[in-house]
This record gives sequence, structure tokens and C-alpha cells, in this order.
Amino acid sequence: MSSARTGAGQAPPRTTTAPAQIDRQARRLAWVTVGVPTLGTAAAIVFAAHYGFTWTDALLLIVMYAITSLGVEGGFHRFFSHRSFAAGPVVTTLWGIAGSMAAQGPVVFWVAIHRQHHAFTDRDGDPHSPRALGPGTAGRLRGFWHGHVGWLFTVQRQDWARRAPDMVRDRLVMRLNQYYFAWVLAGLALPALAGWLLSGETAHGAVGGLLWGGLARIFLLDHVTWAVNSIGHTIGARPYRTRDTSRNVAPSRRSRSAAPGTTTTTPAPRWPTTGTTSSRSTPPEPSSGPWTPSDSSTTPATPTACAPTPPPEPEPHTQPTRTHPHRTPRPPRTGQPDHAHARPARTRTGPHGARPEAHLAPRGRELTMSATAAANAVVRLDPVSLRIKRFSALTTMTLPLIGTAAAAYLLWSGHYTATDLWLFAAMYFVHMFGITVGFHRYLAHKAFKTSPAFEALMMITGSMGAQGPLMFWVITHRRHHRFSDQEGDPHSPNLHGWALKARLHGLWYAHMPWMLSPEASKVTVFGPDVLRSRRLMYFNRTYPQWVLLGLALPALIDYAVVRTPMALLGGLVFGGLARIFVANQAAWCVGSICHAFGGRPFDNEDHSANNWPVALLTFGEGLQNNHHAFPGSYRHGVTWWEPDLSGWLLMALGKLHIVWNLREPDKTTITRRRQEARTTT
Repeated sequence: MSSARTGAGQAPPRTTTAPAQIDRQARRLAWVTVGVPTLGTAAAIVFAAHYGFTWTDALLLIVMYAITSLGVEGGFHRFFSHRSFAAGPVVTTLWGIAGSMAAQGPVVFWVAIHRQHHAFTDRDGDPHSPRALGPGTAGRLRGFWHGHVGWLFTVQRQDWARRAPDMVRDRLVMRLNQYYFAWVLAGLALPALAGWLLSGETAHGAVGGLLWGGLARIFLLDHVTWAVNSIGHTIGARPYRTRDTSRNVAPSRRSRSAAPGTTTTTPAPRWPTTGTTSSRSTPPEPSSGPWTPSDSSTTPATPTACAPTPPPEPEPHTQPTRTHPHRTPRPPRTGQPDHAHARPARTRTGPHGARPEAHLAPRGRELTMSATAAANAVVRLDPVSLRIKRFSALTTMTLPLIGTAAAAYLLWSGHYTATDLWLFAAMYFVHMFGITVGFHRYLAHKAFKTSPAFEALMMITGSMGAQGPLMFWVITHRRHHRFSDQEGDPHSPNLHGWALKARLHGLWYAHMPWMLSPEASKVTVFGPDVLRSRRLMYFNRTYPQWVLLGLALPALIDYAVVRTPMALLGGLVFGGLARIFVANQAAWCVGSICHAFGGRPFDNEDHSANNWPVALLTFGEGLQNNHHAFPGSYRHGVTWWEPDLSGWLLMALGKLHIVWNLREPDKTTITRRRQEARTTT
């Protein structure tokens, strides 16, 4: 293949191995981009088969398709990418919002990818050319698939300022880019609200609007847009002879306008610049800027955005570092921790009298962690990774909530079966087994050993819980134990003050918003053992597939039992989305409620407490005080009567020799720790 050149360097090859972490993030986002609208379209078909396809559904599909199609073609493409016309700030905002609601990626990402496509059309450097990938028909089909959807899984991350410097300099565009995920959610909420109003304020209309005007519309528009890359460079007329394979799908009378034997080359576009005039055929390429990736040891972001972020391409030259007024990184924390967050002394009254709990300090460790140590254990995410992380977290929070609302409607209207409820219970058990036994006690704490086959089962079921890839889960939990209720704890409810309002804020933050934090745990500090395991990294890399399996499996089982199209929707809603919502809410209570309310039979250095209601819901995870006293133990219940279903299950599996080397504290150690807690003054 010939290599195109840009500026002083060569074009990046289309297929280049990216850093492992960046590659994982791109693949996760691609799975969300392709998978969620596909599932939504399938659900829309099932919903229509059972309830009918109404005129309201059709109207919302057509209107929302027209709005977002204009946003992509008129806004993202002709206005932002090619600057074919000018517009004021109000129209610019409307173009940006309408295009973002199509869920094809933030405006700066879309523009950068499209300009790179024009600079290297059908040559090395084109991110989505359908050129043949191998000999014969199979190679042509692989190339076609790559140009249509496959490029989403292989596109490299790059410095967006290289291809879209004018976008980065425009504050309005950057603000639209910053709130991209909010516009995507608005594109789902708007048709749902309209369907609710147009149907006489019925839940049926809201669900139909969400499915047809939201998810199915995204599915149709995305595939039509991607067909421009695949079909539009494979099939059709060529009235102009260019150096690429671009075609007009519609017939053209000017197909022979170019003289035989001659070639008309389409010049590369000249992107607009600010304050200067350049004759370069490609945009300026600063070597760094507001989109510079952070340290490669950053934790992989929790999946869930609508378009992957391309990896960095080779730097042909270097220029002075660019900074953005809203993207200035925070300097590392040094010095002593903020004493405003220190826990005040208080007294707990129990059967052995009152005792102060001023510090809850254990033996052999300093009470207050150094702020420097906490800072060295985390990295601050770059803007791109932060948006990926936040979109993944918001997806994890909102989609199961929508599914739970749909389940509540089905229960209220009576459109459910006993199989739906049994699937909810069974998948809840599988969910909790994978998280509590697999991710927590096996991976995070090495409390027992097992065979590769049973390890694979635990990793699959844990991933189906949709709490993040196993690497993210493990390093976040190990960091929580390292800095429990101290500076550096990712989800402590006790670092926000002690007034009532501050306490409530801390509880809420520890329950869910901590997942939106701009900080991430260092893989090299908390997960080097996981990083060295090829088997574990395979399951970490394929996390989105297992989440989708956790949604598809109950739907297929329900259909196999009930044999009606509605069973697919019932299985998806009850055994998939509603199960994820209920189980994850219970699991997040471990980090919030169980570090604020409950008994403390052991004197740890934190606020961990045993909370029986949470323990019952989470198979023993709510016994947090016991767990923090003996974190390496396979059982959280130190006595037989404490509710620890996961511990009982592991005990049974040990009897069957499915697991072995079960670690637990001896009775003497437990008794000594209890006595120390009672005598501490």
C-alpha cells in the first residue's frame, strides 16, 4: 500500500496496535454503541408485536430521525467538519445538540475522524475504509464489515486537536462537546416524554416513545450513516475520477464526464484556522494539548459511551504544548491531609460500657494516611477518559432504572408471568455469586483457590453484574481497603463533614456519585497480579460481551419456556435490567450504609459496620466490620448465625473440592480481637 503524507510526517497506518488500556476502552465503547441500540430495536419489535405499533410510535420515530439526521448531516458534517456555511451561536448550539442526540460520538471526535478520513481516503490512515482485508471474497467482506462497523473496534485514539484545532479553540463547541452524554440522554428522554403526553399520559406511550423514538431511531440512523463508509465506497457510480473508491450510490448522468485515461484528484480540504492563513492540506498537529492521554497506569474506565475514542497516532513533529483554560490538570496533592475531614471523637455505648472511638486506630499502622501516599495511589483522568468513565457510570445507573420502571409497569398492568419472577430470582443469585464470590473474595482478596474452569465461571457471572470490568472492580476495592475512610478511599461516606447535611451528602456520594470522580486507581499499584494473568485479562477485555449475555440469557430462557414474543421482553426486563438495578443498589449500600450504620464488634481504623439487612440482600457483604477485621477470610460471618450466604456456599464448595485453601481466622484470633475492641479506651 502507498503511504500518504501529512505535513512533515507520514500518515498513521490504519491498523496499529494501541496501548492495551486505550484499546480496551475503545472496544467497550464500541460494544455499547452497537449493542444497546440493537437490543433496544429488538425490544421495540417485541413491544410492537404484543401491544401494536401506534401512530404515535411512528410519528416519534420519523420526527426524531429527521432531527438527528439533520444534526449529523447538516451540523456535524457540513457545518462543523467542512465549514460549508456560517451560523450564529444559537444555530450552532442547535446543530451540536441535534447531532449529539444521534449518539455517534462527541462533536470534536466526529469532526476529527471525518477530517482524517478525507485526508487519507482509502489509503493508510483512513479510519474506516472498506478496502479488502485479504484475498478473495472473504477479504472483501471483511473490508466491507470494517468500513461499516468494525472500525469502531479498531480505531486508534488520537489527540483530537490534531485534526480539529478550530473546534478545540471554540468555547461554544467545547461546551457542546463536554455535555455530549447529556444530549444523548436527552435524545432518549424527549421521545419518551412526548410519547407519554401524546398517549394520554400512559406508561405504554412512554415506553413506546423510548423504544421507537429513542433506541430504534439511533439504530437505524447509525447504520445508515455507517453505510456511507461501507456501501458509499464500494457500490455505485463514479462521475468524477478520484484517487479513492468513493461512489455515488444513486445513478448519475455524468458518470463519463472525465476523459478516459485521466485522473481528477479531489484536493485535501483546508481546515479553518484562527488568526493565521496556512497552505497546508491538513490541519495543524500540536504534539500535546487538552486531550493528551494520562498515565498508562490509569484504571480502565467503566464501560459504557456511544462512540470509541481513537488511540494516539505517531507524532510527525513536535510543537509547544497547548493548554486549555478549562482543562488545567490539578497538581498532585502534597503535605498533610485536610483536617476538616478528620473524624471527631465520639463515644459508643455497649454492653461493656462507654468507650471513646476517637481514632479507631489498629495495631501496626498509623491512623491517618499520608495525603502523598493517597495521591501516589491514584491518577487523574484526562478529559477523554473522564467522559468515557462518566458515560459508562451513567449508563450503568440509568438503563437499569428504565428497565425497572418497565418491570413495575408490567407488574402493575398484569403483563408478566411466573417465569419472569423466577428468572429475576435466579439471575439475582447468579449476579451476587459472581460479584461476592468471584470478584470480591477470590480476585480482590485471594481468599481461596480454584480451577481455571470454575474461575472462568466466576469471572463471567461477575461481569454479568455490570459493575465494571474485573480490573476496575478489583483495584477500586483494594484501594478502598488501603485507605478505608481516610484520604484516598474512593467511596467513603465519612470524608464530607459531620453536620447533618454533610452526612447525607457523604452517604449519597458513597452510594453512586463516586463513580463519576475524575480520579482512578492505579493498575500498577493495586492490580499487578491481575495484569499478569492472561486468562483474567481476557475476561476484562471482553467485559461488554458478558454484560450483553446477562441481558440476552434471561430473555432467551423466558422465550424457551413461555414461547411468546412478549416473553423476550419479560425476560430482558425482569431477569436483566431490573435484576441489575436491584442487585447493584444493594451492593452499593455496602459502601454507603455499611460504613455509617450498624454494629462494630471489632476495633478497626475505620467506620465499617455490620448491617444485617444489607448482609441478607448481598449474601454476607453487609458484614463490613467483620470483613475489614479479617479481609483475607473467605467468610464474613465469624459466627455460624451471622447471615453470610456466600461464605456458606464456599464452605460447601470446599467440601466438594471445587475450591480449596480456604483462608479464615482461627477462633483464638477472633476472641483476642473482640477483647481488644471491648477494652479499648
